[in-house]
Amino acid sequence: MHKSALIIAVAAVVAACNNGGQRDVAVPLPEAYPRAYVYPDSFRTVTFRGVTFDVNAGARVDSAENGINIIYPRYGAVVYVSVHDKIKGPEAFSAEWTGRQRRIAMNLGASAGSASTDGGVREDISAPYTIVRANTTVQTPVQILTGNAEKGVIISAAAFMESWSAVTPYDSIKSVTDALERDLRHVVFSARYGDAEN
Repeated sequence: MHKSALIIAVAAVVAACNNGGQRDVAVPLPEAYPRAYVYPDSFRTVTFRGVTFDVNAGARVDSAENGINIIYPRYGAVVYVSVHDKIKGPEAFSAEWTGRQRRIAMNLGASAGSASTDGGVREDISAPYTIVRANTTVQTPVQILTGNAEKGVIISAAAFMESWSAVTPYDSIKSVTDALERDLRHVVFSARYGDAEN
């Protein structure tokens, strides 16, 4: 009796594993997003209007009228860096800084409430800075602002992703946002204003 019960139990398990004798039906895997092939953590120095800062060594740099464009073909990203120089006096510096902050908020649009900000003053050269990172999918995921009031210079930059839209899942682009934040943070903390003139 025990023997026949054991045979029936084994047959039932085999049938269940075998899907009742039918061939397994292919089931699509959950959608996975490709991880970006991130540019290495290595940098080179560029100079524009007497201001120097470091950019990722793997990115291409093109000159622009008021700054440079840092182009990341792997990401489909362009970082637009502008250098605002010849700012005369603390009041003019403050006004320009405030205007640049407004521009950052405009670029974020409705997602401004879903952004994290790191800011303060670089103690080594008394340079204020702001780094803003969107925590949702927007076309400008990382933006920076830094400068030197004594030298009358402000650097602003925004990473722009043409192919991203509000429906692009944030998880799918987080690795690119992380890499761009790393590189723009490097711009902020490597910037030198010693040769800039008022």
